[in-house]
Amino acid sequence: GLAAASSVANSRAFCQVVGVILLMVGLLGIFVGNLFGILPLAGFDIPLHLVTGAVLAYFGFAATISVRSRA
Repeated sequence: GLAAASSVANSRAFCQVVGVILLMVGLLGIFVGNLFGILPLAGFDIPLHLVTGAVLAYFGFAATISVRSRA
């Protein structure tokens, strides 16, 4: 996470990777109760992973960056 703050490209890559992982975990939580006995996926965890993953995926894939110059 901290290394992603060093540049825009690193930030986008971080959002892409973590966003996709969180979306996959959220979708998996809909169908199974836990992740191989390691991570419980039930209750509020499912929408939390889906919303967080969707926000990160948006900033990783769809958001554009506008740079404004100071006058």
